Amino acid sequence: RPQTWLRHKMIDFIHNQKIETPCTVFHVRRSDVTLHDGKFNRKYHAISEYIEAPLRTTSIISAENNNDQNMNVALHENILLLTDDHNAIGEAKNLHPNHNWMYIDRPRFKAEEGGWEHQIPSNDPSFEVLVLLSTLRLVQYCDSFIYSHSNF
Repeated sequence: RPQTWLRHKMIDFIHNQKIETPCTVFHVRRSDVTLHDGKFNRKYHAISEYIEAPLRTTSIISAENNNDQNMNVALHENILLLTDDHNAIGEAKNLHPNHNWMYIDRPRFKAEEGGWEHQIPSNDPSFEVLVLLSTLRLVQYCDSFIYSHSNF
């Protein structure tokens, strides 16, 4: 359980977020795109792939699991976007303006900035912990979760 001072900061942080329900969570991972081989290779899943995921016949909750069951995953107009890449926010807002994109306003890396040697975009470890713990609470407001694994 977080210490009292941290719990108070989390409560304030969460109340300052504008989460509209019902909502769907998108977890868009892009920090590991620099690990792909080849010149100019930068593989990642486009935001449109996350939007189209509920239309597929197989469950997207765990697409790599052979024992997966088909599930109905709701795609709501309100989408809580969790991402480590600033470019994913721009892609979502510019290419898919018909959705209400909600995200935590915080420092993020763009594309391959940062890397293994610089993992804290805000340069404030306590703020990063606050964001992580608050995110765990925020996703509970939504009723569906769409994500991918980092491998291709």
